[in-house]
Amino acid sequence: MRSAVPAVKAKAMRAQGDAGRAAQLMAVLHEEINRQKRYPYIAKRRGLDGVATIAFRLGPDGEIAHIQVLESSGYGVLDKAAGAAVARASPLARASTYLESPRDFQVKVVFARN
Repeated sequence: MRSAVPAVKAKAMRAQGDAGRAAQLMAVLHEEINRQKRYPYIAKRRGLDGVATIAFRLGPDGEIAHIQVLESSGYGVLDKAAGAAVARASPLARASTYLESPRDFQVKVVFARN
């Protein structure tokens, strides 16, 4: 009779691997979105800071679709810039490394004057 323990252990190891890959993908997403972020001149001039939560779907081909603002920064100009940064991150070149099918994501895009 075979023990179920190795199967359970293998499943747990896969879950840890999936969690690690998910964390890596989130890091890649944040890096690319931040690279594409443009702080609107008018927002800088007015001293506007904020965080917008953006939802979108990422496919294994790297295409980003269904971009929407889930939580506003409180300023339309920053919300629009956050959505635009996510859109410019498409296509995400390394997505196929992490995804086999489309997946929904949420990211916080931070605009803060330094």
